[in-house]
Amino acid sequence: IALASHVGKLPRLDPTRSALWIAGAIAMLCLPSDLMRGAGSALMIAVALRSERLSALLHFSPFLWLGRVSYSLYLIHDPILSVTFAEIKTPHHWLEVGIAVAVSLCAAEAMYRWVEAPSIWLGRRLSGYSGHAAASHNPKAAT
Repeated sequence: IALASHVGKLPRLDPTRSALWIAGAIAMLCLPSDLMRGAGSALMIAVALRSERLSALLHFSPFLWLGRVSYSLYLIHDPILSVTFAEIKTPHHWLEVGIAVAVSLCAAEAMYRWVEAPSIWLGRRLSGYSGHAAASHNPKAAT
């Protein structure tokens, strides 16, 4: 729903950079070698850094949200996947994947709001960090 609401705001990409971006994404997601996945990720980052349009795409609000909750998602997704695939049996595997993704994203948001952001705020407060960014992680501001 969030993605659909922003469709008219997405920048158009030139064909060369689009092809490089897609090649990097395919390497990152589909190739069996960690080295090739790393190379694909590096290619995507390099293209994004050199392209104003791709940089603008990375500032698209769903991607910013995903970046914000990415550490919590990293921590929580594996147990959720394990439980989902062990406990939920459907005739359509894609339904299990969809449930696992939806639950993982919701759990990552909850974990960010109630664990990660308050921990960041407390750590900055205890360390005496007085930068502007500390206010953005105030647990009361995250709700």
